[in-house]
Amino acid sequence: MCDQCFQQFCPCDCPNFNENEGKNRALYCVLCGERLQPGEAFYRIHGFPYCEFCLDSAEAEELVRICEIPKRKWLEQMGFSQERVPEGDCV
Repeated sequence: MCDQCFQQFCPCDCPNFNENEGKNRALYCVLCGERLQPGEAFYRIHGFPYCEFCLDSAEAEELVRICEIPKRKWLEQMGFSQERVPEGDCV
């Protein structure tokens, strides 16, 4: 991982970008290991490439792990709220 842009492969505006190296480098999905084809859509999360199929079919737990955020924060961002059962009388 680059110490300047913090990505696996440096974008062209990174000081460490090497144009010759970037032209011949293949990208592989971190989850399935398949090579990403030219023109294929993919997601870059924390500098690592993930193919569209893997992320579209991933379970919620896997997405939370990939995004490296606490599960509670992810649930809040998805619109879920945590509630407590009132004490005292049965509901």
